[in-house]
Amino acid sequence: MSRIAIIATCLVLLLVSCGQERGGQGLAGGPSGALVDVSASPRVDPAELPAEVRGLWEAWDSAGPSTYTLTMGTSIEPITGVGEPCGLRFGLVEVTVVEGVPARALDLASACEVDLEAPPEPFPLSVDAIFALVADHPGATANSGRGFGFPDYVAFETEGGFFELYVPSFREGILDERLLRAPAVAYDGTLEMGTTYRYLVYLHCGMAWPAAFNGRAWHSEEAPPFASGGAPFPPEDWPLVDQNVNALVTLEDADTLVLEVVGTDVTVTYAPAEEGTGAPGCA
Repeated sequence: MSRIAIIATCLVLLLVSCGQERGGQGLAGGPSGALVDVSASPRVDPAELPAEVRGLWEAWDSAGPSTYTLTMGTSIEPITGVGEPCGLRFGLVEVTVVEGVPARALDLASACEVDLEAPPEPFPLSVDAIFALVADHPGATANSGRGFGFPDYVAFETEGGFFELYVPSFREGILDERLLRAPAVAYDGTLEMGTTYRYLVYLHCGMAWPAAFNGRAWHSEEAPPFASGGAPFPPEDWPLVDQNVNALVTLEDADTLVLEVVGTDVTVTYAPAEEGTGAPGCA
């Protein structure tokens, strides 16, 4: 092996090793597998936190998991209506942190990837960054009502308007490694045949009409009867996010769509609905 090759190999190993350290610079991989330098956990001064949040920070800082997935929704009032960057659009953003380093931040509604190197302000890329938001904005409202062990609702004034952040879902570890690699698709997005995509299914009215991929409504009479807006409610072991569930979808042929509820053994096959028909309304 040449001297140049040996040096290059050592550099790669050194960079990967540095990416494992909590609190410093790290390497994160998006769905393409490319490594990018991102800032890991921001520094938080406990003295700048409100008293009711300080205890949460101490517990999280000492025993919080280094690998986890959290889903966040944000809003800034007044809403401009156009031009919001990926991460601050209407909908939910899922952030996956691996060994203290953000590995992926996905805007699930629009299926866009949040820039890990330059996320839109003031969107946080980790639980530590949520604490930092509270510390950096004196007078911020910060509540923890879901038992996650960190603020799951934060609100404060910014130059652009009134900012709110809420966290409807938090999970230690990674539910399925494919969620880090698979490209995402929106409700009316385009699927390539044979490619598996990740998709957030809205369950308020059930799963019989999950999406309008490729310009067609998809339907199944065999879909599970669960609905977050009625009965029966989805099982407790389903990976729910508000009224949604994480899924993987694959277009097997032009008329066959297969949907897998991640973390379960539930698989549903869909076919295109007749032209001109669509999902019926529900309360």
